[in-house]
Amino acid sequence: MSFRNTYTLVGANGPLRLSVPLINGRNQRIPYNMVEIDNSQRWQLLHWRTIISAYNRSPWFEFYQLELKQLFEQQYKTLVEWNSWSSKWLSRQLKWNGTMQISSSKNELLTNPAESFNKVGNSSELQLCHDLRNVFAPKNIRQLLPNAVNYSQVFQDRLDFFPYCSILDLLFCEGPNAKNILKEQARLNEIHWQKSGTHGYLQKD
Repeated sequence: MSFRNTYTLVGANGPLRLSVPLINGRNQRIPYNMVEIDNSQRWQLLHWRTIISAYNRSPWFEFYQLELKQLFEQQYKTLVEWNSWSSKWLSRQLKWNGTMQISSSKNELLTNPAESFNKVGNSSELQLCHDLRNVFAPKNIRQLLPNAVNYSQVFQDRLDFFPYCSILDLLFCEGPNAKNILKEQARLNEIHWQKSGTHGYLQKD
């Protein structure tokens, strides 16, 4: 399971995991930019209807709704194309002025060098990791980022707080304040990684 084609929202009954369907499935040993989306399935319509159902009463849904809807109306051939357009949209909403580029090589340095757990949770087995694409995954996110910042979610009056959701959950609930929450999350991550012997890779402005 990977964050490349899955994300989690929070609905009235709890977490909702949505996946972008892929031709030939998700366990493909081919370059990322060659992984194709299975558009024979009406995944965009399903995802958009789920987003509306979960967040139409959230404080900031109407503010982001129209532009976000366009992402789900445009068709994408490859997974990297979908993720690229999604990342660009998020960058605009967060007013993030950094740059992103797609690596042409599996071994190319994607971000600042970072040390990551070769075996999650065991700080004695650190390994220098330049390619962070497989470091963070749904199965280990709670161990790598244990101190999730709490914010008010739509159904928190009757459900517990659910961390590690899609950034859409944060945007719809907190609006422009999402950037401040992300900065606080980065600060807590850095403290945790320093204590555990792992250096963070996030850049601060």
